[in-house]
Amino acid sequence: MAILALGFTIPTAAERYAEEAAAVKLGGVSVQGFTPKGVNLRVLVDVDVDADRVKNFDARIIGRFGGFLFRKASTDNMNVRLYLPAYGDDLAVQVSVPPIDVNIRNGHSTALNFTTYVELAKMGTVMALVKDALMNKLEVVDVRAETTVKAKAGWFALPEQEITKTLRVDGLKDTPTLPPYKLGDIQVGEKLIDGNPVLNANASLLVHNLYVIGLDIPPLGFTISFPGCEVKDIVAVANAALPPISIVPLRDIDVDVTAVIPSIPTELTGICPGSNLSPMDTFISRYLHGEVSKVYVSGDGVDRPETPSWITEILKDLTVPVPFSGHSMDGVVKKFSMSNFDISLPMPGMDPNSPDSLPLVSADVEVLVALPRDVDIDFEVSALSARANVSYTGAIFGDLGMHEWMPAISEKVKLDQQLYMKVNAAVKNAPLNVTNYDVFQQIVQKILFGERGIDLTVDGRADAEVAIPLGKFIVHDLPAAGNITIDGFPGFGAIPIPKAKDVRVVESTKNSMTLAISASLRNSTPYHAVIPYCNVLVLSGDSVLGTATVKDLVFSDGDNEVTVFINWAPIEYGGWGSVAVAEALISDFISGRSGSLTLRVHDESIPSMPSLSKALSNVSITIPMPALPYLPPRDGQPSDDDDDIPSDDDGSSDGPHFIRSATMHLFTSTADFLIQNPFPHDLITIYKLNGSAMYNGSVLGTMLADFPFTVNPGLEGLYLTPRIPVEWRLDSVGYEAMKKALGGELKVNAVATCNLSLGRYQMTVLYNASRPMKAHVRW
Repeated sequence: MAILALGFTIPTAAERYAEEAAAVKLGGVSVQGFTPKGVNLRVLVDVDVDADRVKNFDARIIGRFGGFLFRKASTDNMNVRLYLPAYGDDLAVQVSVPPIDVNIRNGHSTALNFTTYVELAKMGTVMALVKDALMNKLEVVDVRAETTVKAKAGWFALPEQEITKTLRVDGLKDTPTLPPYKLGDIQVGEKLIDGNPVLNANASLLVHNLYVIGLDIPPLGFTISFPGCEVKDIVAVANAALPPISIVPLRDIDVDVTAVIPSIPTELTGICPGSNLSPMDTFISRYLHGEVSKVYVSGDGVDRPETPSWITEILKDLTVPVPFSGHSMDGVVKKFSMSNFDISLPMPGMDPNSPDSLPLVSADVEVLVALPRDVDIDFEVSALSARANVSYTGAIFGDLGMHEWMPAISEKVKLDQQLYMKVNAAVKNAPLNVTNYDVFQQIVQKILFGERGIDLTVDGRADAEVAIPLGKFIVHDLPAAGNITIDGFPGFGAIPIPKAKDVRVVESTKNSMTLAISASLRNSTPYHAVIPYCNVLVLSGDSVLGTATVKDLVFSDGDNEVTVFINWAPIEYGGWGSVAVAEALISDFISGRSGSLTLRVHDESIPSMPSLSKALSNVSITIPMPALPYLPPRDGQPSDDDDDIPSDDDGSSDGPHFIRSATMHLFTSTADFLIQNPFPHDLITIYKLNGSAMYNGSVLGTMLADFPFTVNPGLEGLYLTPRIPVEWRLDSVGYEAMKKALGGELKVNAVATCNLSLGRYQMTVLYNASRPMKAHVRW
C-alpha cells in the first residue's frame, strides 16, 4: 500500500492511507530448507484493506479514489537490506522477496503465499542480537530496512525508488526468552562407551509452540553445563543429542532427548571455599528437594553433514540458562527405624550447659528408600548422618544429633513390586538433647516397669554419601521420618536378682557404714547402657535408710560385673524411725526371710544431668534383697553337716544362715553355736545375746550371754561360739524330747536378740530363724 505514495501528487495523504487502511496478518512462516548461508522461508500473509480505519478525512477520500482507480499494486523482485543501529549499524540480514500483487481496493483482501530467501550478512551482529534476546536484555529493537522498489499501480508503471524505513519493535522485555516447556520423566541408566562406563539419560521434552512458525530442524548437539563454585563458573558435564524435528505452526512439539555423562569433572566434586559442599552436592540436593536449579545449554560445535555450519556456529557461541526443576524426595523414605539401643550417661562433674553433659545414644539404624522406577544405575549408600526430633504421643521431648558420618551398608530389595534401597548403619555415641523432661520421664518409667510397645516418632533430615560408577556425592537434607518401637524390655521385675560375689565394709562409724558390694547382674534385655555415675536413695517402705552409688557401670549382654557402694546411715537420712526399720529389715534378712529394698531417684542422682534427675525424682524401683555369697567351711574347721540347707547350682544359698547349727550340753546347762559370718572380710562383735530355743512351740530353755565375743570373717570359715549359759525348762515337753534325743539330734527353733557391731557400726537385731536348725544333744 505504501507504493501508492509514489504515484500520487499528495504522497503524505497516500502514505497515511496505506498505513492505516491496510491490516497485515501473518498466517504462517515455515522453513523450506537451510542453505550454507541462510534459510528459505515460505510466508503466508493476509492483506485486508478497510478505508474506515483511516481517521483523516482527506487521506481516506484520496485512498478510496486511488484504490478504485488502480485496483492493485505490484512489485518486482526486491532485495531488502536490514540494519541494526544499536549493534554497529552494519548490514545484518538480506531478504530476497519475489514479485507481489496486492488488491488495494477498499473492502478487499489478498492472500499472499510466497517463498523468500534470508541470508545472514554479518554473523556477529545477529549473534549479539540473539544473545541479548535470550538473556532477556531487550526492551526495544530498532530495525532499518532499505530496498530499491520497482512497482506498478494498476497499469501505471511507477519510477524506481529507494525506500528507507525504520521500524521500532518494543514490548520485548515481557516476551518469554524460551517457549513454555515441560520436562517429562528422566530415565537414567548405565552403558559402556569404548569400554568405559558412562551414565546415559533419556528424557521426553514437550514444548508448547505458541508461534505460527513451522520448520524442519536438522540434528543438533548440545553441551550441558552445571554451575561451579562461583556464579560465573559453569562446567561442562553432559553431551546431549537432539534428533531431526518437524515443527508445525501452533502445534506442541514432542522431543526425545538423549544425554551422556562420561565423567564428573573435579571442578564439580571439589569442596567450595568457605563451604563443606561441592557444586555437585548442592545441585543434587536441590534436585531431590524439588527446588529449581539452573543448567546451561550451548551448542557443542560439532559439524554434522545435515546441519549448516552457520547454525552450528550460532549455537556454539550461545549459552542459555535453562531452569531445571527438581523432583522432591518427600515420601520416598518408607521406613526409618532404630534398634539395639545403648545409652551412655555423661561423666560426673560436667557442666550441665555444655554438650558434654548430654547422654549418648548408640543404636542400629535401618532406612528403606523407594527408588524411582526410571533410575537403573548401580549405586550404594556408603555413609549416613542425620539429625532428628524425637517425640512421644505427639510431644517432642528431644533431638538426636547423629552428625558424625556413620559407615553404611546398602542393598537393593524388592517388596510388593517396588524396588527399595535398604541402608543399615550403626550410630555411635550420638548426643540426645532432652528438651522436655516431663515427657522423657514418662518414657523412662514405662521402660523401667516393663511396658511393651512404646512407640516413638523420629522426624528429621539425613545426609547420605552416595557412590555411583562416576564418583561419590553427598545428598543433603533427605526427609527421614519414622517410628521407633521400644519393645522387649521385660522391666526390672523380670531381671534376675543380682548375685553378690563379695561384700566388705569400706568405712564405718557408730551410726553408719559404707559397704562395697561386688555383684553379678545378668542382662536379659536387648538394651545396653553406660552409667559413669548414679546415686539413688535406699528405702524400706517409706523410710530412707541410705544411698546406693554405682560408678562406671557398663550394662551389656550377659553377665555384668558391678560394684555398688551402699552408704547405710538410717539415723542420718530418716532419724530413729529409720533406725528401727533398718534393724527390722536386717533381722528378717539374717533370719532367712525374704525382704525388699526400694531404690528411688532424687534430684542429684545424676549430677551432670540435674534436669533428668529432677524429672525422674519420683521414679522408684523395688527389688528383693540380694543374697549374700555362700561361704563353705574351710578344711579342718567345724561343719554344720546340715544337708537341709538349699543351694543354687553355683553354690549360693537361698539366704544367709547366720546360725548353722547348735550343740546343747545338758550337764553343764550350756549351748554353743556354729555361726556363719555373711561378711567375708569383716569381724562381727556380739556384745550381748538374749534368746531362747523351742521345740514344736515348747520352750526348751532360755540363754543369756552378756560377754562379748567376736565372729571371725566369713572367709575364715564357720565360727564356733563360746558356751553360753542356758536355763532349761525342765517341765516342758521339749525338754523331755531333748532327753530322748541324747547323743543324737533334734530340730529346734532359735530366737535371740543380739547387740552387735559390724566394724564400728552398732545395731540391735532379732534373730528368728525361718526354719528349724539342727541341734546336737550331748550330755
